[in-house]
Amino acid sequence: MRGYVELNKKDNQGSPVTVLERYKLAMQMASDVNEKRMVLSGVGTMNTTDALAMAKTYLIDESLKNEAEAAVMQIARNMGREHPEASKKALQEIIATTQNEMTKRNAQRILSWLN
Repeated sequence: MRGYVELNKKDNQGSPVTVLERYKLAMQMASDVNEKRMVLSGVGTMNTTDALAMAKTYLIDESLKNEAEAAVMQIARNMGREHPEASKKALQEIIATTQNEMTKRNAQRILSWLN
């Protein structure tokens, strides 16, 4: 799984839709939480609203919450200038729901940067 995720991260030729579809497939094929965390780290390198939506779906899974929060924040930072409203909304959701103070501060910093 690690090799698949790494190759997908480096696919500069594929369309973002294709890359995201491969991450979705990888998530379905992941055999344990660690592999799912790896996939979320790859999704976090993208900068599309669809990737943001995918990462947000895992915010409710306690076993993946930390990685999902990190992916959402990374995507929001990467695409924040092109898609400020979606990015701000996602960051505000993290600020409102996270139990991790460092995550909350980081999300607030990114949100401030976008304002």
